[in-house]
Amino acid sequence: MPIEKASTELLALQETYAPDAFFFSEVNLNNQTMYLSELCQCMLDSGLRTPWGGFASLIGLSPTLIRLMAKAGCRYLQIGIESGSKRIRTRFNIFKVPNLPEVESILANLRAAGIRLNLYFMHGFPHENEREFAQSVDWLHRLSRYAATCVVSIFSVEPGTPIFLHPEEFGIRLHPPIHRNDSLAFLEPMFSLPKTHMVTIPFDEINGMNWAEKFSQNLRRQQSLQRFLTNEVYARHLLRISPCSPLYALKKKWFRPYFHYDVYL
Repeated sequence: MPIEKASTELLALQETYAPDAFFFSEVNLNNQTMYLSELCQCMLDSGLRTPWGGFASLIGLSPTLIRLMAKAGCRYLQIGIESGSKRIRTRFNIFKVPNLPEVESILANLRAAGIRLNLYFMHGFPHENEREFAQSVDWLHRLSRYAATCVVSIFSVEPGTPIFLHPEEFGIRLHPPIHRNDSLAFLEPMFSLPKTHMVTIPFDEINGMNWAEKFSQNLRRQQSLQRFLTNEVYARHLLRISPCSPLYALKKKWFRPYFHYDVYL
């Protein structure tokens, strides 16, 4: 969408609906950093007051761009970290995540700018060993202190993806779908652990675990991560919001719920 058109529509939405925030959907905001920089400047020039956020990757989030985003009203980002294992990230074409010191530096800059973070992690990749899982847990421990909240999900095979189309290249054999309408179980501190972890398309690892073994491993790992998220991440989150909770409760009761307006660029 042309920048001027996006800015005009945002202003119209602001005046018409007075949302608490805008959420830019479907695409990482910084896929084109020049576009994002120009959009932020246009927001500043137009007088847009509504906070906004959306999905982002870690690539291209320079200190200068982060400061501009914050000045233009960016208050929250959702960022996929996925795995702490370099082998896993390379194998599954996750090139948006640099090394750990760089990640920590970027997240620290975002937090210092007042941009809240929701970080996404994943485990259960085909042939992911205990050492690689431990690397992801270490990243979760180290990076969660920069985040407002963290989400951990189990890897799943989705129709149309490279691993679905060429499973043997990734060392797996697919089973028929268990239940096409079941969503992937995930962990987020605000929710309790689901009792079952139904994924769309089960798989056996070639020369590795069968699906029953993989399912059991995923469940065990998910339960250990649940304890960490509940005892540490969620506890920190409650401490952060506790000074604001009376005002939030008052707004919920007397005015209207918080809502954001999805915007597609």
